Amino acid sequence: MSQNSHANPAQLMELLESKQLKQASRVFRAINHDLRLSMVRLLAESGKLTVTQIYFKLRIEQSVASQHLAILRDSKLLNFTREGKNIYYSLNEERIQALISSIEMLALPIEEGDESKLASDGKAISSETE
Repeated sequence: MSQNSHANPAQLMELLESKQLKQASRVFRAINHDLRLSMVRLLAESGKLTVTQIYFKLRIEQSVASQHLAILRDSKLLNFTREGKNIYYSLNEERIQALISSIEMLALPIEEGDESKLASDGKAISSETE
């Protein structure tokens, strides 16, 4: 989509119905979870870790760790490599950086008077609630 301030309605509808929106939504849902954020932080600090190291450090069950790692992996936020019997997880730095950039862009402050434009239910969104 172009950089100008007025989106073409046809382009917007095409995007809203696209696979891209569904994929982006899946990535945001994947990262918007306290445990998965903890996993990302841990991997950012440690570089690469096995499932065993992750669940031990986070003090969670192995099955829980595996389920949440799978969600992050399916969203392409993690890389994994097999070394013998171990699978090592690490951050997909390129994808994480793209996610950070997207969040920073979308989280820009809302200008005075623009709050009502974002409300879908007719109620104005207040920036004071954050």
